[in-house]
Amino acid sequence: MLHCLLMEAKVKFANDDSEGSVICHDYLDRLKIIRLLVTNNCPFIPSIDELKMPAVRRHVIILTVCK
Repeated sequence: MLHCLLMEAKVKFANDDSEGSVICHDYLDRLKIIRLLVTNNCPFIPSIDELKMPAVRRHVIILTVCK
């Protein structure tokens, strides 16, 4: 559901040529990472906001590679 809402918002923002489209794309990327972690039953699931932090992203990469 969140994916659909973000896609809809991205399309609406694209018509306005605003920064909103870029923000929606960023959140869609973070949502993909969370979906991947949930699918792989990872013990550490960061929030969407935590995925902004480089240290958290590195931790996520290590978890998915080492599994």
